[in-house]
Amino acid sequence: MKEVFMFLISCFLLGGCAQQDMIVSDSVPVQREVKKESSLKSPLPPFSTMSIPEFSLLNGDRMKLTGTIDHLYEEVCWIKCEGVQHNFSIMNPGYMPPEVKSVFLDWGKMNPQPSEVSLHSLLQAKDPEYPASVERTEVIDPKITGFSIPLTSQKQSYALEFIWGKGKVADGRSVVSFSLK
Repeated sequence: MKEVFMFLISCFLLGGCAQQDMIVSDSVPVQREVKKESSLKSPLPPFSTMSIPEFSLLNGDRMKLTGTIDHLYEEVCWIKCEGVQHNFSIMNPGYMPPEVKSVFLDWGKMNPQPSEVSLHSLLQAKDPEYPASVERTEVIDPKITGFSIPLTSQKQSYALEFIWGKGKVADGRSVVSFSLK
C-alpha cells in the first residue's frame, strides 16, 4: 500500500513538472537582462606569453656570432603596479669570447611593445647585503626596438627596464639584468 501511495505521489509530481514544462515551453520567451560583473580588461597579455629580449654577440665588423650572455629577465609587476618597488640584480658577466666586441639587445618581438624603455647602469653596493644602486639612466626612444653596447675592460652591470602604460601607474613592468666585460 505504501509503495502504491509513493508511486501515485511520484506520478502526480512528475506530471505537475511535465505540465509546468509544457506551460513554459508554450509561453512567449522572456528577455532577461543578465548582469555581468564589470572586470578591468587588461591591455596586456599574460606575462608568461610575452617574448623576452634577445641578446646577440657581435664581432668587430658587427657580424652576429653564436651564443648569448648570462642575463636575468623578470616580471616586476603585471596588471597591478601601483606602489611596487624593485631592486635591480647584479649579474656576473660570465665568459665572453675574445672576438666579441659588442652585444646587441633586441626587444622587437615583444607584443605589445613597451611604452617606455630605460637602460640603467648599476653600481654594486660595498656590502653585498644591500641592493645595487643606479649610477646613470638613459631613456630609450620607444620607437627603437634594439641597440648595441660595446664591451670594455671593466665590468659594467646593467638593467634594461620595460614599462607598459602611461602616467604615474604602469600596467606592467619587467627588467632584464646583465653584466658585460
